[in-house]
Amino acid sequence: MLVGRDDLIEQFGESLDDGPGAPRRATLYTGARGVGKTFMLNAAEDEARRGGWLVISEAATPGLMDRLIRDHLPWLLAARGGSAQKRQLKGFSAPAGMGGLSWETVERYPPESGLRSMINALTEVLAKHATGLLITIDEILRKLFDDLRQIGTQFQHAFRENREVAFAGAWVY
Repeated sequence: MLVGRDDLIEQFGESLDDGPGAPRRATLYTGARGVGKTFMLNAAEDEARRGGWLVISEAATPGLMDRLIRDHLPWLLAARGGSAQKRQLKGFSAPAGMGGLSWETVERYPPESGLRSMINALTEVLAKHATGLLITIDEILRKLFDDLRQIGTQFQHAFRENREVAFAGAWVY
């Protein structure tokens, strides 16, 4: 039960409805272990899903950026934007007056794309469905500060570009 916290979750849900720029679209729950931060993240995720949003739920452990860029975002892009692969022209040949084309299959959303370009691509697909993306990160500790700074920077850009994104994290102190 979210005793005394229903208002916080309701406000988070309202921020998703209020559109880009809503102040509670970037939320950080703080506190000592065992006070209910993870429970709050779960409730925020449920609220987003009820609104049709896609959710990436992660923990601040080594490999976080890699998991976002190589696993979660390509999978969501493929699920919402069609095939994860595309065919592209590899070559053209004309032996003895006969023409020929060769094709190769490549990743449509290669991991090298980076976090920002993948978030941009996904939010463009989601805009067609009037929905957005919520990323939650649990167990935030100082040891992954560089990854979290990169994620924060990308969300700052997404917020400035009026993209349908939201972030919720749980900071352990």
